[in-house]
Amino acid sequence: MVKHLSTLIGTAMILLYFSEFYFLNEGPVETVLKAREENALNLIPIFGELTLFYAIFAYVLLGSLHWFSVRSITDLFLVGALVGWAIEGIIIPVVYEAVPISFIFPSVAWHGLINVLLGWYIIRRVMRLNRVHYSIAMFTIIGLIWGAWATWFWTDPELQPLTPNDFTFFAIAAAALWAVGMALVDHAGTTSFRVSKWEQRVLFVFGGGLAIMMAASAFPFSLAIIPFVWLTVRALRRPVNSSGDAIVSSLAAKPAWWQYSLIPLTPLSASLVYPLFYNANQGVPSETIVFILLLIGSIWLVIAWRRGFSRNSVKPQLPT
Repeated sequence: MVKHLSTLIGTAMILLYFSEFYFLNEGPVETVLKAREENALNLIPIFGELTLFYAIFAYVLLGSLHWFSVRSITDLFLVGALVGWAIEGIIIPVVYEAVPISFIFPSVAWHGLINVLLGWYIIRRVMRLNRVHYSIAMFTIIGLIWGAWATWFWTDPELQPLTPNDFTFFAIAAAALWAVGMALVDHAGTTSFRVSKWEQRVLFVFGGGLAIMMAASAFPFSLAIIPFVWLTVRALRRPVNSSGDAIVSSLAAKPAWWQYSLIPLTPLSASLVYPLFYNANQGVPSETIVFILLLIGSIWLVIAWRRGFSRNSVKPQLPT
């Protein structure tokens, strides 16, 4: 039970960090900064509440790893697409705001690429190499990108640019949550997560009910999401060579504890680069970055869908 809950909560924290904090969603940013003004300890129940919400989406990720044959980066990307549609379509109806573009960004192009592939898998995979120069470079680059991306706030006239001090506090607090989540899932969790029948029923009723409510608010445009989800599930259930190991098996080894002491390099480098943009009053071309992510996500998704109709394969041996 401890391993089960640690995997679920740790995964939820990782998804929360990359979805809301690394992305700099204006709502959570404002909440964190308000807590700073009142009492920084208020961040504990705030992060706890947000983590519980993201446990729903952690179930989608971990359940997909259980139900499907996820043996490659492309398979994991497809799982990330399912997670993205859940994040943007169960609690909020963002996935239906600008059909069909909103089916890809941020659902697939951010959540699939950044949350799941980068945040949940690639970073943790590099940490398991236990090579100090790799980890130093990785955490520093992630921070530099974060500090530059934070300037997307300036493209919205309704949002006030974060001051360097505000951004530094926000980055440190968010990275602390991320570090706890990774340590929890890495050292107290398991790569053999199984969703029990009662959990499946609760998730189906609760999550499914909310998804239907969100879809109803955008009916009939919301019906267009059905083929996207169907094609993705079909591609994940495609026949594959059963001789390969599931991709999650590469996360079975535990990274050395000193790896977590390098995580502060991310908020540190982000806090160093952000003032440079702030003082120069010059932000990154966020619309161009979004377009590139949108293009990558769209092309990769279509290519992955085609694999679901491959005939040159053998019957899969799905995990039990």
